[in-house]
Amino acid sequence: MKNKFKIILFFGLLFTAQQLCAQNFRATYSFQYKSDSLKENFTTFPLVLEVQGAETFFFYEKFLALDSLYQKGTEVSISFPFLQTLSRKTGGDKNSNYFLSSALYFSFPTEDKIEWKITPQTDTLLGYSVQKAVSRWQDRSWIAWFTTEIPLPEGPYKFNGLPGLVVNVQDTKNNFKYELIGFQKQAEPQSMENIVWNRFGLKPKSITLDDYKKLLLNHFLRPFTEFEHMEGNWGYYIGEKEYTSYQELLQLVPQEQKQILQNFNPIERERLKDVYNKASAVK
Repeated sequence: MKNKFKIILFFGLLFTAQQLCAQNFRATYSFQYKSDSLKENFTTFPLVLEVQGAETFFFYEKFLALDSLYQKGTEVSISFPFLQTLSRKTGGDKNSNYFLSSALYFSFPTEDKIEWKITPQTDTLLGYSVQKAVSRWQDRSWIAWFTTEIPLPEGPYKFNGLPGLVVNVQDTKNNFKYELIGFQKQAEPQSMENIVWNRFGLKPKSITLDDYKKLLLNHFLRPFTEFEHMEGNWGYYIGEKEYTSYQELLQLVPQEQKQILQNFNPIERERLKDVYNKASAVK
């Protein structure tokens, strides 16, 4: 009788999850991170997890406002420090990663299976009953709190695959933290045309993970290359100083490379360690 009850409960939760995954939801997270792991300074901004039935998207909240402006004919310009734009099948572990580099838009695929260990520890966060799960992923230890009150197998960035929405997830070294700050059902799905699929008129070029690593390394080796053939009058500010020629910027390459290495603190440390090692070896 006890086993029969467990089976009924399991299929009841599965049916509820299937019903939820057929609907549209938006979860907003506060993302807090350190660009320099040796300092205590944090940068914080909101990110959006958009679940549209069988498809899930993750992106910067600011893209919603920029999309509204773009559709009204306003020209928009964007620059963000982290690779945080993704699409995947809801609950899946195969991600399409989107990023902007030197005014060009790219996408590349990754497989990101996270092996979670669900612990018996429970708590209450943001009014939800939550349960603790832990994992070792990308050379970092992670702690997640998820709620079966929202039985969506989703979470911020690539932290999904648990039997409920992730409410909070952070690494044990206190470098990265995602915290749910809003969850709502969407009457109509938001178009991802300009937010993810294309970037305000830019269509993504499909590349590989190795190509992405090469772009990162090339940016380190030649950090101002986008200005090399720039024509007309232009200015580029670093702090309060304006630079108006590529030759002026070349003098700053050693300083810029030092800054890049100092702020190289990626979430996926294991995946990108060879990029860091190659950059660190440059004399």
